[in-house]
Amino acid sequence: FPSHDILSLPTFKEYANDMITYMNLVLLGRMGADEARTTMLARQQKALDAKVDRWNKVAPVRVALWEKEIHP
Repeated sequence: FPSHDILSLPTFKEYANDMITYMNLVLLGRMGADEARTTMLARQQKALDAKVDRWNKVAPVRVALWEKEIHP
């Protein structure tokens, strides 16, 4: 797939950091693989939900501004 598809994930940086963190916890024996996966997925869902909530708060104003630029 094209590389731009990966970057479309709004929480890509957080996801990449969590992958490294939880892989290290598993490799060091501090956490089981299933627990790491479950914990990481929960953290990622929380981060994504927060980004969506923030967007939903500003979306009407932003979209209105973009519409004015597109259709002056």
